[in-house]
Amino acid sequence: LVNVASLAAETSFNALAEGVALKFLKASTVKELDDLMDEFVKYAETGDHEKRGFPNSAYGMSKVGLWRATEILAAQYKSDPRHILINSVGAQFYYS
Repeated sequence: LVNVASLAAETSFNALAEGVALKFLKASTVKELDDLMDEFVKYAETGDHEKRGFPNSAYGMSKVGLWRATEILAAQYKSDPRHILINSVGAQFYYS
């Protein structure tokens, strides 16, 4: 499984308030992550997301969610006998 990530994940994660960032890092299930993403949406709908420690980028937050979901799923399937590889990749253009 390959999820298409973005540098926006890193930018938005770095813009999170420290306490909010720690919640995202400590989330160990997709349910916990879903709850955090729902919290962002709730605050964004009322315009309070920045006051609550979230960045002002819905796209960036979607990529934060995708990044953490990828890590959580990879950890959950690590010992699966089917040897499922779960990762994400940034789809940027690089000069070489």
